Amino acid sequence: MKGKLKRCAGCSIAKYCSRECQKNAWPTHKEFCRRPGTSSQPDAGSDSFAGFPTAISLADAIREWVRIHDYGFNVIANATVLLNGGVDRAFASPQALRFELDIGPNNKGDGNPANVFKLDRISLDTKESFLRPTGLTDAEAWDRREEQCRYDAMRKRVEFPHVTITGVLPAAFLVLNTGLVAWHQFPVFAPRHFDFSAPLAPPLQFLLDDLIAMSLVAMNAGDILRLPKVHIGRPEPEVGNLIRRDKQWKWRNKDEDAYWEALDMRTVKGFLKKTGMHPRDIWKCFHTL
Repeated sequence: MKGKLKRCAGCSIAKYCSRECQKNAWPTHKEFCRRPGTSSQPDAGSDSFAGFPTAISLADAIREWVRIHDYGFNVIANATVLLNGGVDRAFASPQALRFELDIGPNNKGDGNPANVFKLDRISLDTKESFLRPTGLTDAEAWDRREEQCRYDAMRKRVEFPHVTITGVLPAAFLVLNTGLVAWHQFPVFAPRHFDFSAPLAPPLQFLLDDLIAMSLVAMNAGDILRLPKVHIGRPEPEVGNLIRRDKQWKWRNKDEDAYWEALDMRTVKGFLKKTGMHPRDIWKCFHTL
């Protein structure tokens, strides 16, 4: 390709080879170029993007943070669906998960990528609550996102034939005081033994609440939950964090016995257990649902 690439006038970050290329990319790029409802580029030195220089750099940090905490978010997503009427209700009408974030200890985005943000609030909301005039998305973008979710669901069913994937839900990540929305999606798995369409009995509701709380407390502390790579098949996830080594952030296992015992003894800030069960038993019950 010959010729100089031209920068987007809105964010001064994205580059395009032609006006046609820019036009084709706009449906995706527009959600990161400017905050919803703004018509001019924010000052790069302002707090418009929570200390990040551009909307794109903030969106990239969210994307990396979600990737690192993928297991925790999948648990939160599925538990939230079950607490809100079950899988069938989640896909009976257009809905999306909503995650509201604040800035975490690494508020400049140049340190540990596992604790850039803190998760404040989780909900499962209707399509109408995301559409304009709220400015979080528009009908065209929503339809395109739903189509992508259907494609991802088909792909994951082939990739993971041993589990029943009902579908994939879109998920909106909103950062406090920025107006920026970064979209992701999470698979929703069909429960095997319980009917979640009826009102949940308190013990089951408390179990799901504790699962969400454990996942949330972990990611807000920069701790990472992941599928076991050593003791494969055990119910509870591995626990670790990231340390800087050879100019890269790499996984380090935590003392899991001490970690789960601290949660059980309620000595971890922000975790108020409802079930009275040991955390390892909570994970075991979750995998039998």
